[in-house]
Order: sequence, then structure tokens, then C-alpha cells
Amino acid sequence: MHPSIYYPEKKDQVLAKSMLKSIESGKLQSKQIAINILGENNQLVLPKEASIVIIDLLKNIAKGNLSPSKLLSTQEGANLLGVSRPYLVKLLETDKIAFTKVGSHRRVSLSDILAYKNKMLANSNKQLKFLAKQAQELNLGYE
Repeated sequence: MHPSIYYPEKKDQVLAKSMLKSIESGKLQSKQIAINILGENNQLVLPKEASIVIIDLLKNIAKGNLSPSKLLSTQEGANLLGVSRPYLVKLLETDKIAFTKVGSHRRVSLSDILAYKNKMLANSNKQLKFLAKQAQELNLGYE
């Protein structure tokens, strides 16, 4: 499963900033967040832990980004790249991809994993084009 990256529109950023100001100013001092569903007459009350996640989400939307700052475990990062976990650890230890340590565990940001993946895909495409051109020049039967 590949993560989807969402870059919020300006109007969503403005709305998120406004909501954060309301929360930070004390207008919404509750430890829980209640959501009114448009067109419905019911209210969904989120648990305290979900409220923390919602506030973090609003902060990311206000900054104009989502997902890329998420920290992944080495296994999650390896799965995303389609490589083994030990291979990813080798990439981390040789400074090919930046990482942080949380206790004894390595964590890598989603944006760093995606940047590395894009860099490798671009390099692969470049090499494939070179090989195709070379095969045509040598008249190896590839049209």
C-alpha cells in the first residue's frame, strides 16, 4: 500500500489556521472534540486521543503539508521502497537516507523515503534510456 500525499489548498490552510487559533485561544478548551456532520442532526464526539491527532492534523494542514513529515519504522520504510529491512538499514547507516533514533529504534521520515525512491526511479529511467539508445545504435534488433 502506497501512502498518498496531500498538499492542502490555500483555503484549507486558512481554515485550519483559524480553527487552531480558536483552540489555542481557549474558546475550545474541551479535552475532546465534537464533530457536526453537515446535513445530519447528530454529533460525533471523538476520544481524547483522537482529539490530539486532529489538532496535529490541523497544524500540518495550516503549514501546507501532510504525511511527508510522518516518521516510519525501518520495516515500513523498507516496504515502501520494496527492499528488505536490512538493506534499508544499510542505506541509513551509509547516510544515503537521513534518519533519527527514538531510543534504540531508527525512524525515517516519509518524505526522505519518497525522495530517495524518486531519485532511484529517475536514475533507473535514465539508465534504461541509455541502454535502449545504445541497443539501437548497435542495431541489436530493438526497434
